[in-house]
Amino acid sequence: MERKILKTASVFFAVLAVFSFIANDASGETALYLKFKLPDETKGITALAFGPESEKIVYGNEKGLVFIVDIATGTAESLPGWSGHRITAIDYSGDGRQIAFASKDKKIFLLDLQKKSGPVELKGSKGRLDAVRFSADGRYIAAAGEDKTIYIWEVPSMQFRSGLKGHKGGILELAFDDESGLLISIGRDKRMIIWDTASMRSLRQVELDARTISNSGIDVTSAKISADRTIAAAGIDEHILEKGGRKMIFKYHLAFFDIAKGLLLKILEDNEKKIESIGLYPGNCYAAFDNSTLQKKRLALRNIESGSFDLDYPLGGGMSGIQFSPDGKWLAAAVQQSKDEKQPHLYLWEVEYEMPASGCFSGRIRLNSAKEPLLYPGENRIAAVLPFGTSGADPETGMAAAHFLENALAESTLRLIERANISDILAELKLQQSGMVDRESAVEIGKLLGATHIITGNIDRAGTDLIVSARIIDVSTGEILGVKEVHCGQCGNDDLYDAIDRLAPALVAF
Repeated sequence: MERKILKTASVFFAVLAVFSFIANDASGETALYLKFKLPDETKGITALAFGPESEKIVYGNEKGLVFIVDIATGTAESLPGWSGHRITAIDYSGDGRQIAFASKDKKIFLLDLQKKSGPVELKGSKGRLDAVRFSADGRYIAAAGEDKTIYIWEVPSMQFRSGLKGHKGGILELAFDDESGLLISIGRDKRMIIWDTASMRSLRQVELDARTISNSGIDVTSAKISADRTIAAAGIDEHILEKGGRKMIFKYHLAFFDIAKGLLLKILEDNEKKIESIGLYPGNCYAAFDNSTLQKKRLALRNIESGSFDLDYPLGGGMSGIQFSPDGKWLAAAVQQSKDEKQPHLYLWEVEYEMPASGCFSGRIRLNSAKEPLLYPGENRIAAVLPFGTSGADPETGMAAAHFLENALAESTLRLIERANISDILAELKLQQSGMVDRESAVEIGKLLGATHIITGNIDRAGTDLIVSARIIDVSTGEILGVKEVHCGQCGNDDLYDAIDRLAPALVAF
């Protein structure tokens, strides 16, 4: 049983389900219900993070105090015997047993919640640290900030492992991708760097260029890496001298980049102020940020796919930090003091939103159909994958799509007909080796091959985008079981494999 090492702080808890703000979009209703707000007795909350199970929040404030909030009860407990300088960054370990936090005096600490001892300093870093992250497996802690270096320690030994240099400006955001063994960093130098954690070397650097005006200057003011590590969001301050040279024009954007390819995916314009903190809803449906004006302080939820402002929530003061819980159920924000509220508060809202079956904004390659597979495991299911038809694309692309899909389905429950046998039947029926066949021909081919199902599809090119669709036909009935579609933005033929890889599990259960 976890030992209790925390002391209850003097905070007030109020359940405020009075306010709810609802907005309608194509996928349903979006709503925030204010569950509670906790006052902070300092000048402000400076860093916050959710626990991995979305049951707790840890936050630090201007005085260097650290609190852990139990969401169920709304109570906060402070670290006993601990006081330091302003907390600049904080994070929970993946197992919820440890907390890492950095302070304004350029130090970083590790707290083991299962031990009675207090936080232990990690040695080796220099400069103020503005981002702290655990790897998902808890083996490493990475921290970075104003001195442009990423510091990495091993856990639980707390041994300093490496200092990664490559950025030319302060570092805003870090994220480990445990599946690939990579570390992603984003800096004020407008660079995203992908690091190999095994060799501790830079693999690739991406320039985060997101301009809407020719010859303008841009600054990256904030950054957030999505939970699935597919996209990076950046707050962009774009500026240019007005014609005549009398004043500057400022525009504030949210820009989204594909992490794997380094491509700009989308720019959301028309925001009211400089974006200094970004919250990304799991599944990349919404970006939450402070969109206040001088007259109105407000929280915005912006639909990443459509670009619409789906929720505009009034607040007493501006925000200094915002984050969604890992399960998407909660949204927390550090709200500054105002005329109406003399103290800063930690706000917590319950998020009511039903994610569409096809998911939300997922980068350049996204499934436009429901994720539920068309075909589930069953005895004696034998499938033949026919060449895809093409429209606006090279005919050979259709053959490549069929080959890629065969490879992707090799680990599924289906038995696949050999490609050579399919080619022989197509030749016998005097059908083209590339080009989607109609349903009647597909059924005839299936019977000749001894297949229970036929899978074929089409590839359409529209400018720089590819639309890849596939359908499954039941040979015994001639019924089309369904159609699945993948949209690949700014894609070349070399991206077809990734598009098919996204399509395959929506066709057949693995």
